[in-house]
Amino acid sequence: GAVVGTKGPPPFVFISAAEAKWTFKAPVDWLEDYLIAKRAVEGKLMAMTSNGQLRGSMLRPSLVYTMDKPLALPAVAAFVVGNALGLPFVDRPVTVDTLAAAAVQAVEDGAVSGVLDYKDMERLAASAALYV
Repeated sequence: GAVVGTKGPPPFVFISAAEAKWTFKAPVDWLEDYLIAKRAVEGKLMAMTSNGQLRGSMLRPSLVYTMDKPLALPAVAAFVVGNALGLPFVDRPVTVDTLAAAAVQAVEDGAVSGVLDYKDMERLAASAALYV
């Protein structure tokens, strides 16, 4: 349902995947199937946003991590390095806190919609009142 006290279509946030922007086939079949499904949902939400049924925000994180799980840090470091090197298919990882704060802010801010990458998530999280 709609958020109480707001006007316009109800907000909806979908957690997609950064890799949904890939224009090449994924290296393994299960990942390709996963990305096809993510793109299909994004397409439906964009159509629903265009016709005013909802205000869809599609967050596209790559690797999502928390410092509570140090065993994930080598993979996180690899993504950070790949992104810093400018590899076009590698987005910088985001923390669980950043993703959650960005999702809440996307619901609360009536101007937010569309596909949002890690830079957008960091910007939204920084402006979220609950983010620490």
